[in-house]
Amino acid sequence: MDKLQPTVIPPGATLAAVTAVAVVWGALAAVTAHPGAEVFVHTAVAVCIAGLLAAIVAFVDFEIWRRIAPAAGVIMLAVLLAVAVWGIEINGMRGWFKWYGVTFQPSEIAKPFFGLALSVLFLSREKKHRQAGLLMGGGYFAAVAMEPDFGTLTIFIAGGFFSAFLAGMSFRHLVIAWIITLAGAACYVFTARYAVLRICEYFSGASLAESPWHWRQMQIAAARGGWGGTGSGGAWWSSEFL
Repeated sequence: MDKLQPTVIPPGATLAAVTAVAVVWGALAAVTAHPGAEVFVHTAVAVCIAGLLAAIVAFVDFEIWRRIAPAAGVIMLAVLLAVAVWGIEINGMRGWFKWYGVTFQPSEIAKPFFGLALSVLFLSREKKHRQAGLLMGGGYFAAVAMEPDFGTLTIFIAGGFFSAFLAGMSFRHLVIAWIITLAGAACYVFTARYAVLRICEYFSGASLAESPWHWRQMQIAAARGGWGGTGSGGAWWSSEFL
């Protein structure tokens, strides 16, 4: 009997499927929380724009992206530094630009450029390129910490160290970079009241008077719906709380 041929899944098919599920889920949550034509139209436009950008990225030769990655990484770093200084402040964090009524967060746009730029630099055989990657990573960490956005900062730090590890950076250099990162984090924590409040709240389990906005929203959503929630029609997590 002839052997069955293994099924070959086209490259990117798994990523496309997971992305499609996430998009549909998020769109349903948005429309369910705020029924109406306006929210539906905004959600549909956002999905179409995201799909168009994904198609553009997919059809451009990856070699082109590889070549422009370091320069794009530097440009996005400059944008992050600019928003930390001149951006608008929302809920105690200066991380957004507002242009003709449209508000956008540069740190979200910067993530793919950051990951690709560091990967290209760390994989280079030239020492100066790898050193530039370390400096760029530190610059991104500092820019996001200036906002301050600790959740996004955690993602950038994890992405930076995983990029260095997967690119084969020596263990000694990884340890040195990690020590510098920890030292910088410690200095920031001891000089930023916001960071101290978050740490104290985490270990005490109490809600402090100056508790961060996201923590309060999570408490409200969890208290109203518990772990199981209250169904799509009455979910507090999707109704202005989370």
